[in-house]
Amino acid sequence: MTKSEEIFESLLKDKGIIYERIPEASSRTPDYKINLGCIDSYWEIKELEKNSKEKEIIKNIKMDKQEAYSIDSTRIENSIKSTKGQFKEYGVLSYPCVVVLYDSREFFVKDFAFTGCVENICFGPREYAPNLNGELREVKRSNGLFTNRKKYISAISILYQHTKELTFFHNRNANHPLEENEILSKFGKHFRF
Repeated sequence: MTKSEEIFESLLKDKGIIYERIPEASSRTPDYKINLGCIDSYWEIKELEKNSKEKEIIKNIKMDKQEAYSIDSTRIENSIKSTKGQFKEYGVLSYPCVVVLYDSREFFVKDFAFTGCVENICFGPREYAPNLNGELREVKRSNGLFTNRKKYISAISILYQHTKELTFFHNRNANHPLEENEILSKFGKHFRF
């Protein structure tokens, strides 16, 4: 069991949410089945660990050869996209499917703008310009995963270790969106485009 799965299960237990861990199989499977009152939902935990590139960056920082690191959000987006195979092979695309992201990387390569990065991936990056009063207004938004694709994902959630909390980004264009219900209200923040 991974660190993120331990935290996730602890969070569910603390909130009194009944879950079923889906056993590993020869074909790809999601990690959990959670009943949301009147409907089952399927959840996949994606834990971001440092990769070889990030290990090299940490080594260079410790040797004073590098000072800053810019996070590669493509890695986050690709880990979200990879979940379709797990949901599809398990045959659950006609139920709400949730991707839970957990950043377990070391301090030097951890993305402190992780929530903003996930928001941009879901809803699309925005561009701003000042109006006549000098206030910044959104003038353009590029497509994100939820605005034109990935209808099998009902929500993407970020798991926070220290606060034991989940933040949700809901996909209103999903084939099976997560409805407002008593179980989901036990979690803190919910964003809808």
